[in-house]
Amino acid sequence: MSVPKVRVLRWLWQLLPLLGPLGCCPEEPLQFALEVIVKDSRTNSAPNAAVTMIVRDGSFADSITLEPPWPSDVALLPAGLGRAGTYSVEVRAPGFATWRQPSIEVGTGRCGNVRTRKALANLLPASGS
Repeated sequence: MSVPKVRVLRWLWQLLPLLGPLGCCPEEPLQFALEVIVKDSRTNSAPNAAVTMIVRDGSFADSITLEPPWPSDVALLPAGLGRAGTYSVEVRAPGFATWRQPSIEVGTGRCGNVRTRKALANLLPASGS
């Protein structure tokens, strides 16, 4: 004796709310909203100087300063842990012109976790350097 497909589908439809959002992992760790790779445009590697990044989204602001030695040939600066928004980003380093990106949109995935956006800050020498 077979069960009509309509009854099976109704039964599955009634179970769906109990399953929660499909494909989501509640234990998923928080992600940074932004990861900015910082390079010296002359050498195509991390600058040989401290790098400060300032991010803003409305009244929210976050900053990070890191110094060499870098763990690889680029400097990677994260910001905005677990926070979606539209960020303005500024990267500063001694001997380099300030790098600015006025609007980086960071959204969320199906489960509300941020989708990390990556940007490349290719630092140019400051005038007179």
